[in-house]
Amino acid sequence: MLTSKASEYVYLERRRYRTRRIIEALKVLPVLGIVLFGVPLLWSEGVKTSDAMIYFFSVWLALVFAAVWLARRLGAGAVEKSLETDN
Repeated sequence: MLTSKASEYVYLERRRYRTRRIIEALKVLPVLGIVLFGVPLLWSEGVKTSDAMIYFFSVWLALVFAAVWLARRLGAGAVEKSLETDN
């Protein structure tokens, strides 16, 4: 039986699509953190410890703000609605 190409594509409504992308961004955030925390290991030996600590806490603070921002965009009920529709 032949089907048209239009029926082969899965269409997600805009809200559900954005919710999934935000959830995916939240899943990638720890990996990004590990990569950014590993950057000082690549620095040459001429870097001061204080500079490395400033970098470390700046990255940590940026990750915290990114997680809070993404969580607020996601909303409290979005995860529950997404899980209900997937099951």
